[in-house]
Amino acid sequence: MRIMTQQRRTPHNHAASSWVTGLVAMLAASAAVFAGPIDTLYFIDPGSGRLVGVQGSAVVFTTAGVAGSMLAVDSTVRTYAGAEYTLAGNATGNTYTDHVADNNLQWLDGTSDGTHNYAIGWDQRPGGTSNDRVYRFNSDWTAPTILFTAPVDTWGISYDPGTGHLWTSSRGGNLVSEFLLNGTLVSSFTVPFAPSALALDPGDGTLWMNEVEVHGAAPTFYQYSKSGTLLSSQTYAALAGTGNIFGAEFSVSGQAATPEPSGFLLLGSGLAVAGLWQIRRRTAAL
Repeated sequence: MRIMTQQRRTPHNHAASSWVTGLVAMLAASAAVFAGPIDTLYFIDPGSGRLVGVQGSAVVFTTAGVAGSMLAVDSTVRTYAGAEYTLAGNATGNTYTDHVADNNLQWLDGTSDGTHNYAIGWDQRPGGTSNDRVYRFNSDWTAPTILFTAPVDTWGISYDPGTGHLWTSSRGGNLVSEFLLNGTLVSSFTVPFAPSALALDPGDGTLWMNEVEVHGAAPTFYQYSKSGTLLSSQTYAALAGTGNIFGAEFSVSGQAATPEPSGFLLLGSGLAVAGLWQIRRRTAAL
């Protein structure tokens, strides 16, 4: 007697396969869209007098008629000897004046811890850059107090809300340094260019900076870990023609009202895993 056996074919689940393919495409697109800073990076283009906000690879807004080059950001954006703006770049009507009686100092970059502002007073006299100092102010740029002397030719500064430390960037030796508020050096690393406009992204704890003296080109910001590893870079072609960028900063509290891209990617990854697991279960049951 010949016994006939019937092979069971596992049906191909076209709907599930299409769903996974679509999800993978969505994740890839999300990763591309959110290349660049997680939170909104605010900076001033002093050559054109505009305040700019960028996030990911996109230019979020530009606001014309902005004075100065230095800003601090928490719940609002405040420029030194300038004015206050909302996080969307709209003027609030509040203005600020210069409270440091020293014409030799040029104010290039600032930051905020949510209560105080901090800034670099860059000594523009010949040979004066060894006198660059870190200042602390009230949130309205009043009551300036010298905290410590910065490394030679320091142009950038940013506050780290995770540690309570200050980071600075210096053209002298292409140096990025971490300090306690009393001026004690904690760590440092070098980069292969003269850094400026230093900003720490509270969304992921990384440092962003641009290169000094790159005139007219589309601005490029470089992302580094706190240990000095280059992680990525982002160029904003729509802003071609921008001059030197001295002041750049994130909101010290981050963008709480905007879901972070990393959260979307994590959620999407979880859905993909769950979907593949369900397909495997259905296939095994057939």
